[in-house]
Amino acid sequence: MDKFLLIWKTLLGLIPIVLEIVKAVKVPGNGPTKFSTVMDLTIAGFDALPDDVKKLIPIDTIKGFLAKAINAAVAFYNLVGVFKKSPV
Repeated sequence: MDKFLLIWKTLLGLIPIVLEIVKAVKVPGNGPTKFSTVMDLTIAGFDALPDDVKKLIPIDTIKGFLAKAINAAVAFYNLVGVFKKSPV
């Protein structure tokens, strides 16, 4: 149970970071490139952690969570008008 709580807290702790990075790469168009940028920047932070910390949570778990968090953040920001679609 302790490992579960550690993983859960770690994943939830990534959300504010993801939100800030998503806002930082806010430019019109190039959705897949922006997605990759947010993913790469967040993974870079994870990669900088000590090995004993990184081995607690598999990288595939982190990537799966990040993909869902990034998509949810972008969808929410689009919904509330933080990101405005530019006319084509």
